[in-house]
Amino acid sequence: EHEFAITPRNTALITFYQRRGSLIDSGLQELDIATGRVLFEWHALGHVAVAESYAKRRGSAPFDYFHINSVGLGLDGNLLVSARNTHALYDIDRRTGAVVWRLGGKKSDFAMGPGTTFAWQHNARWRTPTTISLFDNGAAPAVEKQSRALFLRVDSNRRKVTLIRAYSSPRHLLSGSQGNMQVLPDGHVFVGWGAEPWFTEFAAGGEVVFDGHFI
Repeated sequence: EHEFAITPRNTALITFYQRRGSLIDSGLQELDIATGRVLFEWHALGHVAVAESYAKRRGSAPFDYFHINSVGLGLDGNLLVSARNTHALYDIDRRTGAVVWRLGGKKSDFAMGPGTTFAWQHNARWRTPTTISLFDNGAAPAVEKQSRALFLRVDSNRRKVTLIRAYSSPRHLLSGSQGNMQVLPDGHVFVGWGAEPWFTEFAAGGEVVFDGHFI
């Protein structure tokens, strides 16, 4: 569910969920496309504590404490994982499976500058060696007034995150699920507002150049 990304090394990254007793574990695999062979597999359980979650248990239903919803390949070969229910991104060592760092959430290894915190996010991607993009839902339940697409500058040496730019819908949409952002060849940014059936194209400077919706 959520992710199927083809990497430059001709492998596929996918995400999955697995019930383990009273919990739902989140995981990912890197697959060789030609053969289907699993090259790497990772599970949140054993690496990320249940106490890091912002989600609430629902009666006797299995607790989805992590909820992986994107995985991308970093320029250093590591994997960038987004976990909706911990409000955090994770840098995963591709060889050992160890969590190298957390960005956001309850145990962030980075100081989060003004405007950089996010919640219930999707679609985290490295754009440059120092820039990450993501879709900040901010809702379900709501902790922000509107959803945003974010460019964040990540200073790995100083362990500091600063806001480069935030893109918000001209209709002030707050999306409770889904959502993504794409960087187009001309530098424009295209945002799908997830559960809200709208899509917006922004110029690099943030001006709206197109805004539409599904009916």
